[in-house]
Amino acid sequence: MTETILAAAVAIITAPLSALLTAIFLRSKHKAEVEQLRAEVKKTLADVRGRELDNDKKAIEMIMELVVEPLRKDMIQLQEKVDTLTNAIEKINSCPHADVCPVSHELRRAKKSDVGAAVTNALVAVRNDIGRDPPAGQRGDAHGAASE
Repeated sequence: MTETILAAAVAIITAPLSALLTAIFLRSKHKAEVEQLRAEVKKTLADVRGRELDNDKKAIEMIMELVVEPLRKDMIQLQEKVDTLTNAIEKINSCPHADVCPVSHELRRAKKSDVGAAVTNALVAVRNDIGRDPPAGQRGDAHGAASE
């Protein structure tokens, strides 16, 4: 009978002890798997972020190539044309034909804005001899404003 009690006591003790040891082993194995999965997730997120950065870099390069560079070239050409026009306008006053120049009279005319009101600021300052009438075919008052 003592053997039966002893066997029962051993069985009672060994079953939970075995379950406890198995649970501890499985938990440590589970923790290792979770840590491995976390490391893989971090690596995947880093790869995704790297790809996003590469895509952003490629998009910026495409924008620079397709938009910014053509705009920069157009801006340089426009600046060259504006410089040429400015130089020509600056030479109007020294031109022997300035009094009858239709271009200088056109530049003196006030421009109409989109809403129809006369814009008072002129494109350039051109000599205007007050009291002289513009050449034939030109409109404008003595101060360069349009008389429409």
